[in-house]
Amino acid sequence: MNQQEAIEEAKTVKWAKWVAQDRDGAWWAFETEPTVDERGMYYGGAANCCKLGREDMTPGPKIEVTP
Repeated sequence: MNQQEAIEEAKTVKWAKWVAQDRDGAWWAFETEPTVDERGMYYGGAANCCKLGREDMTPGPKIEVTP
């Protein structure tokens, strides 16, 4: 899954506002802006999040889906 595919899939999730790729290459949809913890993992705190897919092993960007 590439960045654009992750954004398009996230648009099908009613509450998703952000997508982010973790260091294992998995794409996640988040309800609120994700942050990075001490291990470098993105998380959405108490908000909704769901795994979208997986691509390569390099960390990727976090991208706002809707303004």
